[in-house]
Amino acid sequence: LGFWWDALSFDFQVFYIIGIISTFVIVIQSILLVLGFDDIAESAEVDLGMDSDVSVISVKTISAFFAGFGWTGVICLRNGLTLGSAIGGGAVIGGSFMFVVLFLMKAMYGLRSSGNVNFQNAVGLTARVYIPIPAEQHGKGQVEIKLQGQLRFGDAYSDSNERISANSRVRIM
Repeated sequence: LGFWWDALSFDFQVFYIIGIISTFVIVIQSILLVLGFDDIAESAEVDLGMDSDVSVISVKTISAFFAGFGWTGVICLRNGLTLGSAIGGGAVIGGSFMFVVLFLMKAMYGLRSSGNVNFQNAVGLTARVYIPIPAEQHGKGQVEIKLQGQLRFGDAYSDSNERISANSRVRIM
């Protein structure tokens, strides 16, 4: 290993060090995630004032950037490109990796839910009758409504003198 490393130019060594360390960090993050300790990496995030559960600057996104930067730099230099091309290519690919990880993290965090539905938030909204609603509260029907960003079903009663048929539009009171 020493002979191989010593034979590398300084440029190669820098790109290899960046690629190896960032890949090591990604592996450690993955292991922590699998073991349920993902909060450790999340505690090192910087909030940039975005309305999101995900920070642009985090250990995950920075690790992704440097992994893409380091390994792209190695590949560029191996293919005979100049140092400037390796740095430029590394920056482009690293930035792409960073934003792919950011996009995936936003998508994953979007799947999280507390499971608590506050049907008070439905008052005033329009819903579609899924199961017909009997007249004068002589039984319950069911409505389909988009609530808290998800399609929900809820029991429905009516004070109307007439039965409300399926697929009708109703306002939640």
